[in-house]
Amino acid sequence: MTEASDKIKAIYDWRHALGGTNKDYKPIAQADVDLLKKYIDLTTAKVCDVGCGGGAHLGSLLKAGVRFPVGIDLSSRALAALLEGNDADKILLVHGDVTLWQMRQSFDAVICSLPPLAHEGRMCLQPFVGTLYNLLNQGGVLLLKLITLESVVSIVGSYTVNYDGAKCGTCSEVTYDQFRRTMRIVQHSIDTPDDIMIEELALPSSEDVFMAIAKAGFSAEQLIDDRIFLLPGTQTFVARS
Repeated sequence: MTEASDKIKAIYDWRHALGGTNKDYKPIAQADVDLLKKYIDLTTAKVCDVGCGGGAHLGSLLKAGVRFPVGIDLSSRALAALLEGNDADKILLVHGDVTLWQMRQSFDAVICSLPPLAHEGRMCLQPFVGTLYNLLNQGGVLLLKLITLESVVSIVGSYTVNYDGAKCGTCSEVTYDQFRRTMRIVQHSIDTPDDIMIEELALPSSEDVFMAIAKAGFSAEQLIDDRIFLLPGTQTFVARS
């Protein structure tokens, strides 16, 4: 693995070590899969969950009728936990970096929910989305959920985030606890634990995401800003190859 991959793996392992991650994301995963069903018949589709983590999306895909959904993740700890679960014989798991995975045109749908910021930064976003595009068959559907600049800025009155847990500035529309739940992913996706300006995180804007989707070859079909009802500070993008 590259040094960058090692850092991303460390982020995944840290998130898994938080405990309760899969439980926290179950309603979010279910909403993602329900949205995906509007675009494709999942009962006949080959589906991959990029960054499957604790398996929340894989579980929802199984409930939706997907046969042997594939999950890929950098965290051996997360995958080991999945292999101990009740659905271990119904899913296929890959331990590795999706950007190095040689699986072109293999899936009818790809879900990628909250990849680490190493992939989300403006400079890295387009090639990463290109990797997801290459995984899909012609006419395949991508569901991509990201922390975007607008969605984060819209829920916090100050750009400053203090990682010792103290509140900096004011929050609107959502509670501070909800904001911290979203930003805990950001917290360990950067090199410094000190206070940092959100602008310095190089979060992509919605326009950045649409440009990356278009350059990869996708046609953008829908943008859903779901920060107010499920996971504050995120936006969901659906595109077809």
